Amino acid sequence: MRRIVRRPPLSESSFIQEAGNQGPPVKHPLVQRHPVTGRASLFLSPHTMVRLDGLAAGDRRRLLDDLISHSTQAKYVYRHIWLDHDVIMWNNRCTMQADEPFGNITIKRVLHRV
Repeated sequence: MRRIVRRPPLSESSFIQEAGNQGPPVKHPLVQRHPVTGRASLFLSPHTMVRLDGLAAGDRRRLLDDLISHSTQAKYVYRHIWLDHDVIMWNNRCTMQADEPFGNITIKRVLHRV
């Protein structure tokens, strides 16, 4: 799998259309380099990625499913138990994040991008 991913095909996202924008689809390299550290990371968005250029349809879906399945294993996932006044920071350039329902918690969420 690593050999296939090293040859970075482009991923195409349909997020813009889903958000109501009529602009063209957005393309991102599947493998991106962090501008400060130079470390490679995968650009995976399970809900918005629609294709990988340069691979047959069955191979694309299989590769995406394998990468997402591998990346979201419990050993790679941090789940936060929210308490009042908690602050969480992450490097958004190389972190896959997802929100989960808060249930009946009534904590006010404030998000800042810095």
